Amino acid sequence: KIAAAIVAAMFLLSGCVMIYKDEIRGFIEHIYEEYIEITFSDGGNTESSYIDEVYELTYVPDGYYLESKYISPTRNRYTYINSDGKKIMFDQCILDGSVFNFDIDSGCTIILSVENCNIYYKGTKSDYHYIWNNGKYAFVIDSDTELSVEDLKSIVEGIKN
Repeated sequence: KIAAAIVAAMFLLSGCVMIYKDEIRGFIEHIYEEYIEITFSDGGNTESSYIDEVYELTYVPDGYYLESKYISPTRNRYTYINSDGKKIMFDQCILDGSVFNFDIDSGCTIILSVENCNIYYKGTKSDYHYIWNNGKYAFVIDSDTELSVEDLKSIVEGIKN
């Protein structure tokens, strides 16, 4: 219990937590030899093993249009494309049990704070990943173009179910 309290305090002090309806769902970053694994701390079991509220974007950067969408019980994906062939993919996943892996040798990772939302950011020369949650679902944006703070803010604010 003491070790768990120390780890929780470290996350609180580092600012790597997100508050939604009084639940804390912080990022857990496991660093292995060749990759980084991101999961979420236990803020209480959401008891949701499937998606019962479908979220989608109401804002995408100028020039992007919906190319395809895939809806399933555990992951929803919307793929947007522009005239240059650049893509933005938005995923909604069940929160508990979601695991995200990234190559350890390329790019950088930081926690961005956008509109009271902490977003785990992993950027490389050609791929940009943004991960956050709302206490019930995990959200991911994968893009081959880095998003501006303004676009990211508009995307986060504009997610609707």
